[in-house]
Amino acid sequence: MRGHYALAIDRARAALEREATAAQASQAYEIIGACSCAIGEGNAAREAAAHLGEARRETVKAACAKQGLTIE
Repeated sequence: MRGHYALAIDRARAALEREATAAQASQAYEIIGACSCAIGEGNAAREAAAHLGEARRETVKAACAKQGLTIE
């Protein structure tokens, strides 16, 4: 399962390297944040969440909380 999260993170980062729209970038950071939490990488999740608006940040925070991580 960890490999699927890592692949999703890699693809989201690749999307950010292209000229993503604001909506695409927000979605990519949300994916990076949530998947980072799922594999226990709180620092990566925290960094991704810093790029998000409040609603998407809350989604990432909830994903992290399920894994016992806090990102604030």
